Amino acid sequence: MKDILIVNRQTTNCGVHQYGLNIYESLKKSKNNNYYYLETNDVTTLNNFLNNNKIDIIVFNYIIWVMGWITDEIVNQLSSQYNCYFIYHDGDLKFSSIKGILYNDPTKIVDNVTEHNINRCLFDFKPSKNKQNNERPIISSFGFGFPDKGFHNLINKINEEYTDSLIRFHIPNANVDINNHLKTETLKLCENMLNNKNEFIITDHYMSNYELLEWLNESSVNCFYYDKKPSKGISSVIDYALSVDVPIAVTNCNMMRHIFCDEISIEKNKITDIISGGCSPLLEHKLKWSNENFINNFDKIMEL
Repeated sequence: MKDILIVNRQTTNCGVHQYGLNIYESLKKSKNNNYYYLETNDVTTLNNFLNNNKIDIIVFNYIIWVMGWITDEIVNQLSSQYNCYFIYHDGDLKFSSIKGILYNDPTKIVDNVTEHNINRCLFDFKPSKNKQNNERPIISSFGFGFPDKGFHNLINKINEEYTDSLIRFHIPNANVDINNHLKTETLKLCENMLNNKNEFIITDHYMSNYELLEWLNESSVNCFYYDKKPSKGISSVIDYALSVDVPIAVTNCNMMRHIFCDEISIEKNKITDIISGGCSPLLEHKLKWSNENFINNFDKIMEL
């Protein structure tokens, strides 16, 4: 049994930070290893933790744009005492002496002994109440308010198909969106698409994971109309959407490449048909990326 430290950036309202916290909440249930968790934005705090705790392995939940304090010099020093792994999200990851890179992209082909695929990490969600039959379609989406998330395009798609639906968007403030500039732009685009036919509700408080899963579970379908553009990253919204038994509709966006198929394409199908198709196109992913399988997969890599 090994003692493993997950190092995460210290912030709030950040998708990468939330991912690191989510995987720790799962990994601490492991029966094969002991997992610890540290949020920090500086090496002094990290060294203090390491000096006061017995640690064998350090796993950095890393993205270069907000974790520039982790330099090659620091990694070289740490690697002389600990096995250091880096979870890759996007951007550059170039360190000269690390044990391995952990890719949470199921489509990534690893081609050397220092690269490893880790599963996506779904939630063990049990709803607090039985799901009600919706009197009208409830079409939901969530995420930070960046224009390339396509919230306004989703409204346009819904307006083309429905006259009696409830459109629900949950758009909390993002740490990187200074003064909510991008969110304001997104909301203006959405307002321009609204009509008097479909009801529109927007919420923006930062929900707990369970609250968000309950909210998603109330939907008839959860939709993500992201713009098509190059991206090395994977969208974490799908981890939440797959954790409830509700159909999913997505664009053929690179960040959705791990689940995209024709059956759930919002560009190729009517939303009504995706709802009618249920969750059958998603079942393989739900089983493969279960919370238990994530823990087992991660533990095996740490044993190498």
